[in-house]
Amino acid sequence: MAHPNICFIGAGNMAGSLVGGLIANDFPAERITACDIDSSRLAQLQQTFAIGTSSNNVAAVEQADIVVLAVKPQVLQSV
Repeated sequence: MAHPNICFIGAGNMAGSLVGGLIANDFPAERITACDIDSSRLAQLQQTFAIGTSSNNVAAVEQADIVVLAVKPQVLQSV
């Protein structure tokens, strides 16, 4: 079975931990995308894990099989 495409909306500590766990368990990095408004955080995740990144939630979600909302509760509705 092929691995699904996973999109993380939010690229903070929670998303980074989940991505790290996936990568450590041999999940292919090319199947993971993180989205955030913080370009420096996206660059850090991309450099650390070689995952895809985007600042466009809609475009990234359109390519995803699974979407993980990894944002703080107070910004969830605006996301």
